[in-house]
Amino acid sequence: TSLASSWDISWDDENEKEFVLTTKEQLLGLADLSKTVDFKEKTIKLGKDIVINKGKAEKWAEKAPKIAWTPISNFAGTFDGQGHEISGLYGKLTNGGAGMFADTQEGCEIKDFHLVNSYIYSQTSKGTGSIASGGSGTFEHIYTDAIVECNGFFCGGIIGNLKDDASLQECWFDGTITINGSCAGGIAASANDGKSEIKHCLNTGSVTSTYPGPDPAILGGICGSITKKVDIEDTLNVGVIMSEAGLAQVGGLFGMLSGGTAKIDALW
Repeated sequence: TSLASSWDISWDDENEKEFVLTTKEQLLGLADLSKTVDFKEKTIKLGKDIVINKGKAEKWAEKAPKIAWTPISNFAGTFDGQGHEISGLYGKLTNGGAGMFADTQEGCEIKDFHLVNSYIYSQTSKGTGSIASGGSGTFEHIYTDAIVECNGFFCGGIIGNLKDDASLQECWFDGTITINGSCAGGIAASANDGKSEIKHCLNTGSVTSTYPGPDPAILGGICGSITKKVDIEDTLNVGVIMSEAGLAQVGGLFGMLSGGTAKIDALW
């Protein structure tokens, strides 16, 4: 399960500002390039639907598919899916942030795609989400039905840790989160760094904790833990939020508000 045999970085040209990716090899190449290039002021577009692995994601916990994903890291540019679908993403990490992206940078834009039939597993407390482990930037018009499993802390359906000036708009999580740890949310795990916003978002996915303690699991339908400032507007949770073991702080919107402020407006 390696990216190495599947990379295609031939499309990259430092003199160009816009790139259109149409194959899984090119998308995997983007993840490889991001180790040294942040793509600031550049735009990556999808020109077709992309299938990374075939098969059913619910089986990948027992048997991994052929290609393992390494997150696109420290991304500072624009990723525009142009309405296309990415399927078959399989990520299993034991350290660092876990997700399609990791540690997104201020000013980046990630938008307009579906992530389906995908599986993310982590043993990290540095943030886990199907779209991003955490970071700043704008996430807009994204749908995901990914299976997200975390043996650690800070696990979100869309993003793990919201950082300063992070904005989630028109994002829909329709998958499952299972966390053997604390702090999980259907949209975001935490808003613990600066000011962020969650607007026009929907969670229809489930958030389940198997954490036995000793501390309570913190679980929210929208956001797990809030210790800074977050604006939540026109946002809905209808997913099941539950703890199967140990104590839990559970809320339909958020699990814990401590030392921070949440501006909540027009929830339906």
